[in-house]
Amino acid sequence: MTQQVDQQHIIIVGGGMTGGLLAVLLAEQGLKVTVLDGAPAPAMPQGKAQLRVSTLTEASHWLLRNTGVWDYLDASRVQPYSAMQVWDQDGTGEVLFQAEEVGAESLGWLLENGHLAAALYQKSGYLADTGLAVRRASGCPAPRCWHRTMGGAQWRYTLAGGLAGRCRWRPLAGA
Repeated sequence: MTQQVDQQHIIIVGGGMTGGLLAVLLAEQGLKVTVLDGAPAPAMPQGKAQLRVSTLTEASHWLLRNTGVWDYLDASRVQPYSAMQVWDQDGTGEVLFQAEEVGAESLGWLLENGHLAAALYQKSGYLADTGLAVRRASGCPAPRCWHRTMGGAQWRYTLAGGLAGRCRWRPLAGA
């Protein structure tokens, strides 16, 4: 078993949309970030639209624009929406939201989850290439982590192939 010791500021377990965005935001603040993720590295979708999609509010859109992640998205795979109708199962209640009622062009944005995860992955790779510390361990089973006290907080983790790590850290985030 190979032992690797790091002095990471932040370890994020999970590199999807939430963990990926958290990694980008923290790295841009100068923190060293390691993302441990069980899924393979996300790739930009090709062909037909993926079935798993999310809607983003204007606040999320602003955040992605201001971190530069929006620039990594394929504009043809991102669509604004200007209305949303929601109703209950019994058909006794419904509500309709429309952008024009609040003087907006759209209520938010619709995009594929995998598309956003891939854009976040690419942005974190760009940050790593420019010297901001974002490391990713993708395609491994979820790490087994446990806390141990030895002169301070420590996490030990084991990844696929027997790679083990020990980190002195401030926070650990599960995303």
